[in-house]
Amino acid sequence: MPDNLIEFCFPNQFKRYCDVAKMAAAISSFFRQSAWIPYPELTEKNLPNQAGRVFIVTGGYAGIGYELSKILYQHDGTVYIAGRSQEKGNKAISSIREAVPNSKGKLEFMHVDLADLTTIKPGVEKFLSQESRLDVLTNNAGVRVATSGCMV
Repeated sequence: MPDNLIEFCFPNQFKRYCDVAKMAAAISSFFRQSAWIPYPELTEKNLPNQAGRVFIVTGGYAGIGYELSKILYQHDGTVYIAGRSQEKGNKAISSIREAVPNSKGKLEFMHVDLADLTTIKPGVEKFLSQESRLDVLTNNAGVRVATSGCMV
């Protein structure tokens, strides 16, 4: 026997009520999270010094990855910008160094192509030959569409 008398007397209506209530709660939660997005706790203005910390940022030469790389470098972190284009990586590194000339951090390009897994091991081996630790890996880059020659 159901715990609720209404459920016992009107099972179909109760089920519909529960479905509507769940849907309303989901919609309410969506709007609450979308409309009142909390402010970030850490920003470029209050991030503590990152000296001695090592970061890898995939897709760090454009968009959000670029901005994150710049913030981490600005706070003296060691930042590896991982991506498939050496040219874009070097351009981003030059731009970040120019924007933050007083940083004591380190910026390096790390060649990895996420659409070609054969590039991952050499990239990791090179990283491990230069660093003894990794504090944060930010997976910012993505693969839009796997190509026919993709080695995944």
